[in-house]
Amino acid sequence: MPEVFSEEIKKKRYSLQHKGERNPNAKLTKDDALEIRRLKEQEKKNVKEISVLYPQVSKATISDIVGYRTWKNI
Repeated sequence: MPEVFSEEIKKKRYSLQHKGERNPNAKLTKDDALEIRRLKEQEKKNVKEISVLYPQVSKATISDIVGYRTWKNI
């Protein structure tokens, strides 16, 4: 019997189902990501100051959120 879904389609389906806080490995919620952006944009906090509030993620992760490299869907 032929395979119905190619590997590419399987990967795409998986990635769409597990975006953001639906990902079982997510350490932040949508609200956390929005708050991180708000702290950077409105309160002018730097990444180091924000990282103290969110020790479960790296400074690079916070920088990616602020720069819209991750959590692009919000």
